[in-house]
Amino acid sequence: DSSPATTGTAKSSQKIIAIPAFAIHDINVNALEQQVSIAEVAFDNVRVSGLFDKSGLDLQRLFTPKSPAADATSANANPSAAQEGNSAAHTSNSAAQKGNSETEDEDVSNVATDSANELAHETSWYVELHQFAFNDGSIDLLERSVSDGTYYRISNLNIKSGKVTTDFSKPISYTTSLHVSADPQTFSDTSKGALSSSGSVVIAEQTVQGKAAIEQLVLSQFQQYVSPHANVTLEEGLFNLNVEFDGAFMNAADKENIDSLNVKASTSINNLSVLDDDSSPLLQWQSLNVDNIEFDHASNQLSVDNIHLQAPFARLIIDEAKQTNVSKLIVASSDKSANSESASETGSATTSKASNANVHASTTAEPSQANELAIAVNTILIENGKAYFADHSLTPKFASAIESLNGKVLGIDS
Repeated sequence: DSSPATTGTAKSSQKIIAIPAFAIHDINVNALEQQVSIAEVAFDNVRVSGLFDKSGLDLQRLFTPKSPAADATSANANPSAAQEGNSAAHTSNSAAQKGNSETEDEDVSNVATDSANELAHETSWYVELHQFAFNDGSIDLLERSVSDGTYYRISNLNIKSGKVTTDFSKPISYTTSLHVSADPQTFSDTSKGALSSSGSVVIAEQTVQGKAAIEQLVLSQFQQYVSPHANVTLEEGLFNLNVEFDGAFMNAADKENIDSLNVKASTSINNLSVLDDDSSPLLQWQSLNVDNIEFDHASNQLSVDNIHLQAPFARLIIDEAKQTNVSKLIVASSDKSANSESASETGSATTSKASNANVHASTTAEPSQANELAIAVNTILIENGKAYFADHSLTPKFASAIESLNGKVLGIDS
């Protein structure tokens, strides 16, 4: 068993990592053949707590080792003028000696490096781990980088891998699953969505293939990310996604090797309900299904077979000032931020002109070879839709309710 790691003072210590059980099973060592076989490495019930703010993840800062050498270098970073002069003179005097011995040192270094590589190859060990297991872990993360404070709890975190070897030449299978919950007040034990994935990775060839799924992800838990931009309420909505992927990420420096990524997916948002600032329905639908999404990175093409929108509802109102209810829901940027950006743009105008001229000349001389994303949608189907429209800027005022809206759009292609 491992003791929990804590941080803070004696009065305000906080547990950040707890590992109740860590086990390595069935270790077999063959010294003659220089082979090590391990049946399983397992972590059970690991608990992690962290804070993610504008400075980044606190766990990364806490576990980054401090370098005494860096402190010493910083302390001696500003020597006196006399020391600099003496050092420069000494460097000048020793330059000739260094030049004379440089060739000899390089030859000796190359011989030593070759010998070390041969010795390392002869004495290398082969290690084989049959299974890695991370069982029933949890992560509590307080996010303050984007929102004012969102409490994320990742629970029932399970990760399991297949055989792993030191040369990484064989596919490594994996499965992972977890539940997620976000709340603006506190960490919640109620699951608000499940994520899972399985597949295989070949590290030596930098290839991956597998599938992933998001099930019943509650959209209302992300309300705090919407409020700063729009005065609307995500009352309901469940997000689902199923995706299959196959990718190869090769050496970008080799022009003959082109990265490839193929994705096939289907997604849906069910029972969506968005309310305006008066808690009146603004946008609703029973289901939105997007089927047979395919993306090919090599050809830069995105295709969608079918978009099916069932029982949608929208409400659009124009007031006496000819403003729509939708435009009034958008949160405007603060005047202070706008003025700051304007001043910054004005102050850097002269520099930007010269810089932009150089960039324009460069891009004109070497046009981009990348193809624009080609998008194709086979069918868009709307079934049993409704809408409410009113125009209060007219005399007399006008309002209309639309019922049983049905339609189809075919063959959209960019």
